[in-house]
Amino acid sequence: MPPFFEVAPHRGGLLDLAPRSVAPSDLIGRLLDEADRVGLTDEQIRMLLRVQRDYRAALHALDVEMALAAHEVRLTPEALAPQRQEERRVVFQRRGELFAHREIVADEAIVTVFELLTDAQAAALMAVYGEEVTATLTALAPMLVAALGPRYTLMADDGDGPREVAPDGLIPTAVPRSFTDDVQAARHLPVLR
Repeated sequence: MPPFFEVAPHRGGLLDLAPRSVAPSDLIGRLLDEADRVGLTDEQIRMLLRVQRDYRAALHALDVEMALAAHEVRLTPEALAPQRQEERRVVFQRRGELFAHREIVADEAIVTVFELLTDAQAAALMAVYGEEVTATLTALAPMLVAALGPRYTLMADDGDGPREVAPDGLIPTAVPRSFTDDVQAARHLPVLR
């Protein structure tokens, strides 16, 4: 679940720029881990599990199609012949559409998850995620300071506008963006089909 549903440095292209799907492999695992803290009911948990089941099935079907398309464009001397290039481009286009559809399926599933939560539960979940992100960034502060500090000025916005932050105060003094706005925005996303 977003934001930052995985502890992975490649999210957002921070350290690894290789393109990857933003569709989470585990849609509700973190939410279920915090079921008591978020206040999920037994019925909500059952409904969330059904959403997860359908989501996994949809991703699996798309992944199978992607694999079959990759097989169609496997590299062989014959496949690279000039007369085959247009056929390959069509398959590459289809693979791109499948990749995009995978992310659309993820967005739809995430919207469904948030629709199953009350406003208070969604806010509690975002608070848990915010705490996790802050704890992770605090733990990674020495690495971030070493990577950024020598060449860049570290900035924070505490509500009075941007200001320079000393490297040793990077995490404790920086104010994370509120997740409340993200929750409200997620509730009003159009469902893409």
